[in-house]
Amino acid sequence: MLYEATMVSTRGVTLGKIVMNIRVINIYTGGILEWKDAFLRGIVMFIPGFVRYVGWLLFLVIDLSLLQGPNYQGRQDMAAKTSVGKG
Repeated sequence: MLYEATMVSTRGVTLGKIVMNIRVINIYTGGILEWKDAFLRGIVMFIPGFVRYVGWLLFLVIDLSLLQGPNYQGRQDMAAKTSVGKG
């Protein structure tokens, strides 16, 4: 979670995002996230890993949230007001 938050708040990408040619941006400014927003996004994204017995259900809800709305944002993106797009 700290790796994700640090990389996204300083560069807008992680190593995996570089490989996939995507980046995380603030939906209002189009720039990289502030630390607090990147950390919030990381918390929401990694909650299923911490909640072992219901984690798969939360992960499914977060993944299925990508199908909602016109911007295909996951719950972690909605919480941190971010979007993922081509880098």
